[in-house]
Amino acid sequence: MSTTTTFHNHTNTGERPRVNVVKRHVLWGGTPWRTSAAMYCALPVLAAVVVYILLYHPLADSLRSGYAASMVLSANSAIIVVLPCCGAIFAWDIASLKRGGILSVPHGRSLLHVVVSRGMPTLVLGCFAMAVAWGLVLAHCRSMVTDHDVIAMAGALIRIPAAMSVALLIALVSPYWLAPPLAMVLNYLPIVYAPAVDIFWLQHVNGFYYDGLPSDMQIALRPVFASMVVSVGLMMCAVIVVLVWGTSDRVSAKIATGRFVLCALGCVGVMLAALLAGRALALPYGSFPGEPRTSGQVCERMPGDSASSGHGELTVCLWQEHHDLAKAVARQTVEVRGHLDAVGYSTPSRIVEAAPGSSGWVIGVDNAMDERQLRMAIVNGLHSTTPRLETGQCQVTSESYLRHLVAQQWLYRVTGVDGSTNQGDIPGIDAVQHDFDALSNSQKVVWVRAVMTEQADMCR
Repeated sequence: MSTTTTFHNHTNTGERPRVNVVKRHVLWGGTPWRTSAAMYCALPVLAAVVVYILLYHPLADSLRSGYAASMVLSANSAIIVVLPCCGAIFAWDIASLKRGGILSVPHGRSLLHVVVSRGMPTLVLGCFAMAVAWGLVLAHCRSMVTDHDVIAMAGALIRIPAAMSVALLIALVSPYWLAPPLAMVLNYLPIVYAPAVDIFWLQHVNGFYYDGLPSDMQIALRPVFASMVVSVGLMMCAVIVVLVWGTSDRVSAKIATGRFVLCALGCVGVMLAALLAGRALALPYGSFPGEPRTSGQVCERMPGDSASSGHGELTVCLWQEHHDLAKAVARQTVEVRGHLDAVGYSTPSRIVEAAPGSSGWVIGVDNAMDERQLRMAIVNGLHSTTPRLETGQCQVTSESYLRHLVAQQWLYRVTGVDGSTNQGDIPGIDAVQHDFDALSNSQKVVWVRAVMTEQADMCR
C-alpha cells in the first residue's frame, strides 16, 4: 500500500521517479552538458585543430621522419589552438553562471562541485581535440611510442584544465561579455611569446615547441614535469579561489574581504613555488627538450663483399623508423669500404645511428635520402665530429680545423662522393692542401687517421 501511495504521490505532484533522473544524467549528461557552450563549439574547435595539423609546416619534417617522439612533440603544439578555445568556452560558461546569480546563492551542492560539473564538457572537448591531433600525426609513425612520449602527451592534457583555471579566474572578476575573449587572449599570448624570449626555461614551462626532435634524441622528462608542476599550480589557485568564493555569502563583508586578501596571497605563493620548481626542473635543458636516445635501434647483419675487399659480414644498426633503409645503407657501405680498402684505409664492420659524439662508425640518415645522399652520410660517419665542428661545439684551433677540411675532402674523393666545396676562400687552406698533396698514398692514410683522432679528442 505504501509503495502504491508513493508512486501516486510522485505522479500527482509531477516529480519524476529517481530512476528517470539517473537515466537522464547518465544518457544525456544532465544540464551542464546540454547547456554548455562546448556542445555548440565542438565542431569549430575540432575543425581548427585539423586545419592546424594539415597546414603547420614544421609537422612535415616530423611526418617524414616517422619518429614517434618527434611526432608527439609536434602534435602537442596543437595546444596553441585547443587551450585558447577551451579557455574561452569555459569562461563563457562560468560568466553565464555568475551573471545568473547561481554562483552567489546558497544551493545543495558545493560551489566547487558546480564548477567542476560545468567544466567537464569543455575538458572532454579539449582532450578529444588533442586525441584527434595525435591520431592524425601518429598515423604516419614508423617507430614505437615510448613511455617518455606518453608522459609528454599527458603533459599536454594537463595544460587543458590549467587553461580552464585561468579562464575561471578571469570569469569571476571580469564582466561576462569580456571574459571569453580575455581568457582566449591570456591563454594564447604565453604560448606565442614564451619561445621568443631568451629565458629558455619559460619555454619548457609553457610546453609549446615549434619543431620536433632529431632521430638521435628522445623527449626529456624533466621539462615535461616542469610544465606539469606549473599547470598543477594554476589548478590549485583556481580551487582556492572557488572555495573562498563559495563561503563568502555566509560571512560579513569585512570577513569576506579578508579572506579574499588571504586567497590572493595564497595564490601568489602557490604560483611562485610552482614556477621555482618548474625552473629548477627545466633549467639544465636550455631551449631544447631532448636528451640522447637510449632505445629503438634495430640491428641487422648484412653480407659483406669478402671477394673484393676481404671484409665479411656488416652489421647495420638503424633507428626503427629508418629500418627500411638498412639494405640501401649496407649496399652503399660495402662500396665505400671497397674504395677505402683499395688505398689501405680500414673501416669498422659495424655502422650505427647514434647520438652525436658516439664512438665508431656513426651515421645519420633520413627516409627522404637518395643513394647519393646515403653515401655521403656514410662517408661523413667516418669523421662524425663534423656536425659539432660546424655548430661550434668543439674547442678546436684554426689549424686543426683546416686539417679536418683537407682530410674530409680526401675521403670524399676516394669514395666517389660529390661533396667537394670551394676552399680557395678559406685563409690558410692552400698551404695545408699543398703539404698534404706532397705525401705518398700510405702517408696520406696515416695523416687522415691522425687528423680524425685529433678531432675526436677535441670534441669529447
